[in-house]
Amino acid sequence: MTPRPHIFLFVIDSLRPDYLSPYDDAVTFTPAIEAFASESLVFRNAFTRYGGTGLSVPAIFSGSLLPHRQYVMPFAPMNALGRLLEVAGYRFAMAPDSVVDHLRIAPPGAAVLAAGERQMTGDFCTMLKDLERTLDSAPASPDPWFVYALPQNLHLAYVLRQPETPDAFPGFHAPVAAQLRRLDACFGTFVTSLKARGLYDKSIIVITSDHGDSLGEDGRYGHFYAGFPEIFRIPLVMRLPPELAERWVADPTAVSFATDIAATIQVLLGGVVEPRSRLFGVPLVHPPGVAGPNRREQDFLVASSYGPVYGLLSQNGRRLYVVDTINARDYSFDLTAGGAAGSRLATTPAERQVGQQRIAEQLAEIAAFFDIDVDH
Repeated sequence: MTPRPHIFLFVIDSLRPDYLSPYDDAVTFTPAIEAFASESLVFRNAFTRYGGTGLSVPAIFSGSLLPHRQYVMPFAPMNALGRLLEVAGYRFAMAPDSVVDHLRIAPPGAAVLAAGERQMTGDFCTMLKDLERTLDSAPASPDPWFVYALPQNLHLAYVLRQPETPDAFPGFHAPVAAQLRRLDACFGTFVTSLKARGLYDKSIIVITSDHGDSLGEDGRYGHFYAGFPEIFRIPLVMRLPPELAERWVADPTAVSFATDIAATIQVLLGGVVEPRSRLFGVPLVHPPGVAGPNRREQDFLVASSYGPVYGLLSQNGRRLYVVDTINARDYSFDLTAGGAAGSRLATTPAERQVGQQRIAEQLAEIAAFFDIDVDH
């Protein structure tokens, strides 16, 4: 029987794919992540279903879309990933943050990483050093680790409090790039430590994000009540142990979501994921010679976490249509052009009618599944 792999899930708040060298050749400040990605699956067409932490993180653990509220409680019946790993006998080590604490995602007895850190200063480097100490000091056990962290170093609320950097990063928002350069170095040190402990090739390691941020595109900054391409695009890099990598393949160009992580882990641990509706994540890997899920031409609902802003991602992530009810505006984007922000397209009344109808249909699917009375 193949030993269960350790699982490290690093959800770096506000990390944009175009700020990582595996996605953008102009990036020079993430060499460690570039080296890591060179032996990993790099999903180049990845998105979050929610443009904010408050719903994106719960959706990662549920592996599905959720009611558009913060929060549906109790969360335990929806915590598919947590339940899967508990049943599989995993030990948990989790860094505290407002979402996992409020939803009580960590099971009793979970190791707490960077426990003294304030939640909005959640520093990736501190978390990784504390994780090394936890791995060294934990009692010997055959049970593998599940590690989760949501570092805040790239969140604008954190970045804007930091001293100005004298370094220039042409083409990039310098304060964010400077923070990411530091995080990259810490991640490289952590990878070296995993190799020294003999754990690197026994682990599934995921680097992703809960959402992106606008960093000056058309004068925009942040993500809170908006729904633009640079907010919905995320990186998704997954390294498998060599033994698993030989048994699974993936299509890195097919549209993928953070909500697919739970289903992917389930099949990698030997489970089966039954086909379900587009509300649910699907495994991103499949055996060689076996067709993976074909959803390239489906439409997928995306949304702001904190306001009534909804989008429709279509044509294998090539188009994004957004209904912004806060500002009474509709937007349409070609995501194959214009960089991270896409290229704004004109919309016709017919396109608006179709887009709004399809968004409404998927909102109705969520309401029906969770038995929500939309009239009250």
